[in-house]
Amino acid sequence: MVAKYEEDIIGGLTAHELPSTYFEANEVYVYDLAVHPNFQKKGIGRRLIEELKNISCSKGDKEIYCWLMLEMIML
Repeated sequence: MVAKYEEDIIGGLTAHELPSTYFEANEVYVYDLAVHPNFQKKGIGRRLIEELKNISCSKGDKEIYCWLMLEMIML
């Protein structure tokens, strides 16, 4: 999924839906989440995650996982 400002893509989220070993429903794994530096700290990443949550819940998915590498974060 992507976030756009006018015609430009300014952010994106990639997630994979996989069968769960714990539930009958699927699990969702966030693979990548990025927002252009000029648009960070404006809630765009949060909105991408919220949209993923809405889509996943509507499909009956039970959990969303996100693995984080702290050394990749630019503070």
